[in-house]
Amino acid sequence: VLMSYSKYHHKGIAIDNNTLQAKKGKMFSMKYLLADVEHYSLGNQELSASVAFKASEAAGAQLFPIVYEDVLINHDIVQHELVRYLGLNESKVMSKDIFIQNSFKPKQHTRKFCDNEDVNCKILKAGLKDSYPCLYKQLIREGEGLTWTTPMLQDGSINIRGDCMPLARLSQEHPIRSLSDLYQLLH
Repeated sequence: VLMSYSKYHHKGIAIDNNTLQAKKGKMFSMKYLLADVEHYSLGNQELSASVAFKASEAAGAQLFPIVYEDVLINHDIVQHELVRYLGLNESKVMSKDIFIQNSFKPKQHTRKFCDNEDVNCKILKAGLKDSYPCLYKQLIREGEGLTWTTPMLQDGSINIRGDCMPLARLSQEHPIRSLSDLYQLLH
């Protein structure tokens, strides 16, 4: 939900040759949210994840998924595990923040999502509640800094109308994600 809002204001939500973008006085709506989630989050990102999985499988290598929210919340843990995974010299690399490029970029949307002037959360909540349970949960739990599983239907298919659940935060005891985590698969 938050990523869609940010894209709406910065680059727009590009679908085919059309770009849906914020216009002065226009509200961020279900149309924009659903277009971005379906075409970007579930479309492009899932395609990329699938290609990465196939490539790691073909190379006989273990996949090392990195989730954007984990980098924001626990970048030290993600960096440590990535350095170990790549077999780099920890003493040389760990003294640097490999995510420094993101460290100095100030967050442009600092208000709570529902406090933005171009957002009507009552309308969004009503539209999401019964038909889009994952997006609804993300909206009502905004600000908790959660990482979410991929929205899936009961039959296991990835779908914008699917449900999801928050993932446990990365920790020293559980420092990496797996595809099983992200896709709600049993271990």
